[in-house]
Amino acid sequence: MGLSGYDVDQVVLGYYDELPGNCHRSAFNGLGCINRPGRDGEDVCSTKRRCSPEIMHYCCGCGGGYKIQCYEGHTCPMPKPLHPASDHDCIVNKANLFPNSGYPCVIFNRCAYPIEWKCPSMPCTHIVPPGIYRVQTCNGQTETEICEVGKCKLKALFGNATGYDSAR
Repeated sequence: MGLSGYDVDQVVLGYYDELPGNCHRSAFNGLGCINRPGRDGEDVCSTKRRCSPEIMHYCCGCGGGYKIQCYEGHTCPMPKPLHPASDHDCIVNKANLFPNSGYPCVIFNRCAYPIEWKCPSMPCTHIVPPGIYRVQTCNGQTETEICEVGKCKLKALFGNATGYDSAR
């Protein structure tokens, strides 16, 4: 993702004679996020208190936005999480991104926190971390009910837990 402190030291040593006296080095120090502008360049995030399907892609507080590299000694933007409209807005079917995979249900957690889910036809309970694409199996069978509106139960696990809601 970025240069480690050791990597930075090696680059500095390699170019030591060419660096101006006021050049400072800094190593990778994690990821931050900045909100994406709306389709017309407008700020769609700063006035919102809750996530909705329309803004999740744009707002860091909803798991969207642009992920940026942060470096030691520099400010790293990390907007506060927004409350979801409901837990079921977090899980979406992204099978269209994998057209030749043969999987009709590829789930993606677009929220900034893990989601626990269970479908009534299978005995397994699953957890999907944020930002993860997943084809889920239970006892060797691929679960597809999670991609059908209202078939499964969902629950946020951290911060914004709202109980169980009907799933997508």
